[in-house]
Amino acid sequence: MQYYVVSPDGQKYGPVDVPTLAQWAKESRITPDSILESMQDASRVPASQVPGIFAQAAANPYADYPTPTSFTTQQRPTGDYAGDDGSKDVTWAWICCGAGFCCCCFVSIAGIILGNRAMKKGNLKGQAPMIVSIIVLLFGLFSQYFFWTGFVQGFQKSLKEQQTRQPTFSQRVVAPSSAKAI
Repeated sequence: MQYYVVSPDGQKYGPVDVPTLAQWAKESRITPDSILESMQDASRVPASQVPGIFAQAAANPYADYPTPTSFTTQQRPTGDYAGDDGSKDVTWAWICCGAGFCCCCFVSIAGIILGNRAMKKGNLKGQAPMIVSIIVLLFGLFSQYFFWTGFVQGFQKSLKEQQTRQPTFSQRVVAPSSAKAI
């Protein structure tokens, strides 16, 4: 049997058969409230009352579509990291980041590695300590550079001052005087 689809403004589309209407129902082109007009007797009925249109679509409306996997917030990998969500790595990454800020900037390298490992395990919270550890490392490297260059320049300056204040060995040797002996 074939039907026309009647739009709300009265325009007719078709005629189409029931399998095509079922496909349109899957695609949400028609709803159960859409009006269909029979091609045989011109009677109008809602699409929900025509057998075979929404029965197939109601069984599994998403059968023709692939399951979306890219919309998950945390994808759990398999293999070496199965069962480990990376939360311990995130905690240790923050600890290394803090230690790198307080003590030695090179400890923050461990924070970068642990944050990266947590992200590979599917834990997106590893990104924040990884970024902060990079900032701490860069800040520490710059401060170390300025500290050591200042230290070396200060040391060189103090050596120059010492050399100008102290007489050399040749200046300390008493030259024979021309004084007359009594």
